[in-house]
Amino acid sequence: MIIVEPMPSELGVAHAGRISYLAGFSTLAHFRQETLGKSRNHRKRDEFRQPFKVIAARLGIDPETYLAKHSLLPFFYACPSHKKESYRYQDLVNGWLKPADGPLLKNLRFCLECARQDALDAGIDWWRREHQLPGVDVCIHHCQPLNLVQDDRAAERLPSYYIRDRRYVRETSPDSDDEIVARYRALAVSLLERRIEPSHLRVRVGQRCIEYAIGRARKHRSCSTSLSRHVRSRFPHGWLQKHRPTLLHPDYAGRDLMIDAAFSGQGAPGTAIVMVLTCLFASIEDLNTEQVVPRTANRSAQPLVQTNASDTAHGFASLFVAMQGDCQRIAHAISCSHDTVLRLRRRFGLPAVPRLLTAAHHVAFERILRASDVDLAHWGMAMRRYWESRSSRGSSGAELAEFLRISGA
Repeated sequence: MIIVEPMPSELGVAHAGRISYLAGFSTLAHFRQETLGKSRNHRKRDEFRQPFKVIAARLGIDPETYLAKHSLLPFFYACPSHKKESYRYQDLVNGWLKPADGPLLKNLRFCLECARQDALDAGIDWWRREHQLPGVDVCIHHCQPLNLVQDDRAAERLPSYYIRDRRYVRETSPDSDDEIVARYRALAVSLLERRIEPSHLRVRVGQRCIEYAIGRARKHRSCSTSLSRHVRSRFPHGWLQKHRPTLLHPDYAGRDLMIDAAFSGQGAPGTAIVMVLTCLFASIEDLNTEQVVPRTANRSAQPLVQTNASDTAHGFASLFVAMQGDCQRIAHAISCSHDTVLRLRRRFGLPAVPRLLTAAHHVAFERILRASDVDLAHWGMAMRRYWESRSSRGSSGAELAEFLRISGA
């Protein structure tokens, strides 16, 4: 049997379809049966039933590398649940009786310009995996709407088969020129091509939510500044109507499980993950810029503390910055209770600081250190007015955001 090399970014299931055609099999199912045996035998022995493993072995390619380069799994599992975070792509599809892209693919899509260019350069065209990404209705290379083929056996044929007889439908692409939709396309393709550790994604999303004062909804509670509300406000109506209509449903009350809890350890589909990243980061480079600095990093280096540090606004502010706003550490340093430190913080008008450090923290700490007694008194008065005007605490970054607004005015 002839096992041909995959084309660049060729979808794995389509690569298997191309091999089955060249080998003379009538269908892709026949190819799987000939190479893997009958499915009932695999179910009895709980064995791996995936054609890509046979293909990768015959080509001398590591199966994990094959899946990373020729499937949609890097997108679909960009931020999996904690229990699946250590899984390999092979582990994720081990029990499936269908191709690795089965959960995502309904109809295959292609770009006319890509197909023509591929045919000119390589002699054939092929199904590209970046054209199959959910939420991406426009070719990332040519910025024109993709074309959809409504045929269950499309993977067994080339796009040219459908181009010749015009057996395709032009994909609807609402709001394709919108900046946020274009950013979604770019980030979706970036995550497909370059893996980012889920732990890094969770930390960066947490940092940016603090900076934007976005609430992280938990369980059944919704927040007036929830992550899903932020996403809903950024994406255009037409795009949401097609790809995330639940955000526009009359029953939506500020919480969308897939979006609001996506980075809290339960995982979420790639579409929800990329929607959040699109609204929080300008690009993949922005996502990777800030270094993660845990607050616990400098616990061993205790700064010298003046005995009267809590007597004046300037003294307490210096201690507040030295301890990175950690009230527990401040209480230990001046030998008092945690509640006493909270009262001192509010007395001097300093904000509650989220545990996860961000760039916003460093800006606030720098301003506090450089502030005069008059500045601290003015900011403290403004913060107390802010607290009095609010009926609830708000999101974890709300006080920090308000302090930055006041101190920067």
